[in-house]
Amino acid sequence: MCNFKYGDIVKVDDGSHDGVFDSKIGYFIRIDAQNPKKAEIVFLGEEDVFKKYGDVNCIPLQYLRKVELKCASSK
Repeated sequence: MCNFKYGDIVKVDDGSHDGVFDSKIGYFIRIDAQNPKKAEIVFLGEEDVFKKYGDVNCIPLQYLRKVELKCASSK
C-alpha cells in the first residue's frame, strides 16, 4: 500500500539504481502504470521539464521516504 499522494516531497534512500539517485529529493506524482511497485517522481529542479514534456523518473517504492522541508528562521 502506498502512503504517498500527489505532490508529497520524497527522498530517494540508500542506493537505488546503483546510487545514481541516492539522496535526491523530488515530488511524488503517482504509482507507475506498468509496475505498481514503482513510483513516478519529478526531482527538484526538473519541474519545467515535467510541465513541458511530462518527463518523470520511475523509482521503486521501497527506496522512497517522505520528508518535510523546513525553512530556517532568520534572526
